[in-house]
Amino acid sequence: MQPRPRDRTPYGIETVYGNPNLTRTTGGEGVDVAVLDTGVATEHPDLRRRVDRCRDYTVDPIRYDSCDDDNGHGTHVAGTVLADGGPNGTGIYGVAPDADLFAFKVCTADRRCSSIDLRAAIRDAADAGAEIVVLSLGGQRTQHVQSAVQYAHEEGVLVIAAAGNGGPDLDTMSYPAADELVVGVGALERGRADVPIEPGNYRVPDFSSRGRDGRSFERDDGYMEVSAPGAGVLSTWPGGYTERTGTSAATPHVAGLAARLWPLTSDRDGDGHRHEDVRRVLQRRAPDFDVTEGEYAREGYDPAAGLGLPQIEPPRARITQSPSTPTEGRTVRFSGATSTAPDSTILSYEWDFDGDGTIDARGRTATVVFTTPGRHTVRLRVTDADGASHTTTRTIRVNAGPTAAFSSRPSVPVQGETVAFDASASSDPDGAIVAYEWDFDGDDVPDARGRTAAHPFETFGTHPVTLRVTDEDGALDTTTRSVLINDVPAVSYVGPTEMPAGTPVTLTAAVTDEVGSITVTWEFPDGISATGTAVTHSFEPGQQVVTVIAEDEYGARTTEEVTLTVRATPTPTIAPTEETTGPPGTDDRTRTATTTGSGPGFGGGAIVAFGVLALLAARRSPVG
Repeated sequence: MQPRPRDRTPYGIETVYGNPNLTRTTGGEGVDVAVLDTGVATEHPDLRRRVDRCRDYTVDPIRYDSCDDDNGHGTHVAGTVLADGGPNGTGIYGVAPDADLFAFKVCTADRRCSSIDLRAAIRDAADAGAEIVVLSLGGQRTQHVQSAVQYAHEEGVLVIAAAGNGGPDLDTMSYPAADELVVGVGALERGRADVPIEPGNYRVPDFSSRGRDGRSFERDDGYMEVSAPGAGVLSTWPGGYTERTGTSAATPHVAGLAARLWPLTSDRDGDGHRHEDVRRVLQRRAPDFDVTEGEYAREGYDPAAGLGLPQIEPPRARITQSPSTPTEGRTVRFSGATSTAPDSTILSYEWDFDGDGTIDARGRTATVVFTTPGRHTVRLRVTDADGASHTTTRTIRVNAGPTAAFSSRPSVPVQGETVAFDASASSDPDGAIVAYEWDFDGDDVPDARGRTAAHPFETFGTHPVTLRVTDEDGALDTTTRSVLINDVPAVSYVGPTEMPAGTPVTLTAAVTDEVGSITVTWEFPDGISATGTAVTHSFEPGQQVVTVIAEDEYGARTTEEVTLTVRATPTPTIAPTEETTGPPGTDDRTRTATTTGSGPGFGGGAIVAFGVLALLAARRSPVG
């Protein structure tokens, strides 16, 4: 006997948990486990907080306040089921340290157990509400015990019993383990202590009883169901701790596991008998730890190890992400919410996004932005309340993503003109663009699809045009450009419409343009041109056509032709006078030259000169 345990989580507990680094255990809260044995040392520091009921069936009448263990066997069994480490956590931990104990003494100090006492204790345990009855004892089938087992089963109690130590011959299971209503448990022994917990390091010892030979498990009398560590098992003992060997030491491992599974297992068929569902869970998990060494042990079901060793399911880390194929520079959301811990609770989630082995984020969800395309390794490690961890790795491809770009023609379209758009400049460095969507009115609803598109704009001004491209991985890129829609400049001639010929006249035009600045050009019939909204020009008489051209800065033009009426300027004339001969002294300027011949003193040249002078005089003083 040891006053202190050398290991708080003995190898059998670690084997059931599948965790060699286990430091403490959890589970079984609210589950009542009845240990029918030699009694229990209820003052043991690792058990005293677990004891709910204490009865002694070895005396008459039954004592309801005593269950002293004067052998130690029952205390050892109880410790493996539910020892809680003691008040300071330095003691031993059982498989389900939160379960409650019914300590029913049915065997004397010399381990003799009356079938009548056993029948009473089993029925009382069922009536008191026990979910699990542990029988690390066995013998011959009796009607007393068989009827009690039947009663407990009908009351929804899971009965778990030791197969016995009568091996290695076949069909040597003791009763009640051999009853089809009872989970019969065989023993396993470990090989090297420094080898990981794996089936290859365990075997069925010769002392463990074997069941009926068969290639598959059947719900029938005499069939071995499961197995558990039963050699050199350290557990509680009156006054301390000790190791024991036998199927009696193996059975409480399975009972403790059943207690842990009980609150986590639903009554799937709704018949109120959860014990059958828990039993099926044990059966389902056992084949994952298939021990094939030992007499009659073989791959798959065998009469030595039964279906195998059922274990607590460790946590399983699972990663989901959104989006499934992320794009560089975009936020990726990772979640560990689908991770599982069927028999415990996940306490921590640790993320490594760059594969360097250090923790980059903690929590059930995490986000990261990958700045480079290509393949990246993401790791998630989850740890449950029992300290068990599991790491999963996912390799993700980060998409380079497409780039949206487009051109349009004409560069500055006018109001009402159809504009042609072309997205050929869009690109995707590591894939192909599979969709082009155009939005011409800013309502986020595609107005056209395809690499090219055309659209008329009925109003002038700037219009946002958006192109969204999607690559084969679903990555998107959007670009928006403002397309300027030009209006046609308006020009109208103001005046005048009539003017005299040869006189410079100012011509005026009125222009409007809502988008750009306007240049006004005048083209005159004499080939001369001028610019400006007001210009000066003189015209020849007659009907003259003037062209006024308004052109804005984007090349849009409007032309107007104006017909002007140009009046001829009046020409001065000389009226003829009567032929008279004035008296002497009359001014010669009033005379009219009518002489057609020549006479003395007057030559032809003189007459011409006179005529010119007379014309000049007339211009100065025109005759009306």
